[in-house]
Amino acid sequence: MTDVPWATTSRLVLRSPRPEDVDRLFAIHSNVLTYEHNPDGRMVDPEDAQRLLEAWRSHWVAHGFGYAAVELAGSREIIGFAGAKHQTIGGQPVLNLYYRFDPSSWGHGYASEAVRAVIANVQSTVPRCAVVARVAQNNPGSIAVARSVGLSRQLVTDPGDPSPHHLFASQHL
Repeated sequence: MTDVPWATTSRLVLRSPRPEDVDRLFAIHSNVLTYEHNPDGRMVDPEDAQRLLEAWRSHWVAHGFGYAAVELAGSREIIGFAGAKHQTIGGQPVLNLYYRFDPSSWGHGYASEAVRAVIANVQSTVPRCAVVARVAQNNPGSIAVARSVGLSRQLVTDPGDPSPHHLFASQHL
């Protein structure tokens, strides 16, 4: 992996995750507010953050993209994580879109800005693969982000999904 930014915007830098990001990863993923719409998904063990970070880094090594640390431009402050990785839904290969931000950064448009950069980047890398956001049905903020970046609500569900989610995608599934 390289230290070159994967994607940039006027306000954000998205880069591959580093081992030293583990504490920030845990802080965001263990925050009660971050998981308000999915309390069972909240991390409680710092070792889970280490395992997650290793999985993310492995995807980067294998594919050259994945879930990225999102920093404010001009600083090294990680305000969240966003990216896409290979998955399948109902046997169809897709790029699973992911975005999770520290609650202190909410309300500034950072998630939508980061997600637009992610989509542009992965669509140039894997152009025929649908980009799919799996969004908790009770999470209006995340639904708003998916819609704001041009993803369309799909009428299909993920048969492997253990909880009710809406699927938003860049193309029909």
